[in-house]
Amino acid sequence: MTLLNLSVIQRRLYQFPQAEENLQRAIPIFIELNNQAMLWRAYYNLAALILELRNRVEEGLRYVHKSNEIAAAMGLPQVAMAPYYLYRGQHYLETGYFRNSLAMFYQALELLIKIQDVSRTADIKSYIVAVYSRLGNFDTALAYANRVLKVAQENRILRVEANVHNHLAVIHAARGDVYGVWAAMEAERNLRKKLFDEQSSRALHEMQIRYETEINQLLIAQKAEEIHRQRITNLLLMLVFIVFTIALSLYILLQRRKMRDVLRIVQQYEALSEVGKDASHVSNKTEKAAKLSDEEEEVSQKLQHLFEVEKIYRQQGLNVHDVVKMLDTKRTHLTEVLTRVHQKSFNEFVNAYRVEEAVEMLREQNEGGKYAHLTIHAVAREVGFNGRTAFYDAFKAVIGVTPSEYKKALREIELGKVKE
Repeated sequence: MTLLNLSVIQRRLYQFPQAEENLQRAIPIFIELNNQAMLWRAYYNLAALILELRNRVEEGLRYVHKSNEIAAAMGLPQVAMAPYYLYRGQHYLETGYFRNSLAMFYQALELLIKIQDVSRTADIKSYIVAVYSRLGNFDTALAYANRVLKVAQENRILRVEANVHNHLAVIHAARGDVYGVWAAMEAERNLRKKLFDEQSSRALHEMQIRYETEINQLLIAQKAEEIHRQRITNLLLMLVFIVFTIALSLYILLQRRKMRDVLRIVQQYEALSEVGKDASHVSNKTEKAAKLSDEEEEVSQKLQHLFEVEKIYRQQGLNVHDVVKMLDTKRTHLTEVLTRVHQKSFNEFVNAYRVEEAVEMLREQNEGGKYAHLTIHAVAREVGFNGRTAFYDAFKAVIGVTPSEYKKALREIELGKVKE
């Protein structure tokens, strides 16, 4: 019903496309609700609207028949032909067939009186005034004009009232009433101005409402977009958090597993150190030395003295040539001793002594000894390494873990002992 009433208002404002659209939207709703009375009214208004546009007469007549079919079935007034009679009357009036025009207007008027459509009845009577004026029957035209003017004034139908004053000006002019012509023209001019002001006011109000509606729709759309963006942002943040949590959990798990392996390696190394590595090492060397030549055995003893007593491995950049000179022997003898007694190359042999001393220094660091103030890099330089990378590589090759991991494992072992 709102759509139907809105279409009536829009038709009065000459907003024909909007009026037709709302009627077309209302009709399926009335059909679905089986509201035959409102459907009859909707078809009637749609027929009137289409016939008023004049270029779709056949389509308008289809809705006329639909309206009258419903009216016949329900006992309602069959008035849908009134817009068609009005359309034909206007056409005859424009083409000069005044008596045919008058007949059409009277038929339309007869139908509209049945449904008490005051506005359209006043419209048709205004056309009848015009026809009588064209026919020269000014007395009848004047009588009709006064009746229509009264109805228009009582119902505040400004458009009809202005049209009637226009017809009155013609009637008074034909009868030689100059004052009457002037009064009618002045009244029409005031009414047209008032009608224009009202229409302008309505138009401005409608524009304001449309503007406010569009602004509100824009704000709603922006808010919806902000909410959508916020949801996407929240979703992405949640996904990032989940991925980060999973990655962190995996990292912690891997670190724990790695720490367990490091602890196991360090504990094994520490256990071997406590068992008496030196004794087995000496007996093993003695067994090997029995197979050496006298010169090679002498080289072996000197080598042991240089590394265990003089600790020449602490010299950075120490190479095989330096040691050969210190031993006053041939390189082949040194190589033979390293291979048969120690099963190491020269670099492996030197690094083994360096790493062993570094281990001792790291142990003292863990216990708060004299090397506690040294960094790992300082420890490396102290035992003869000239670079951090070389120290880390050699340490891991000998012990199985890096110096940092070794220090951390020592702390873990110490904490474990304290807890026990």
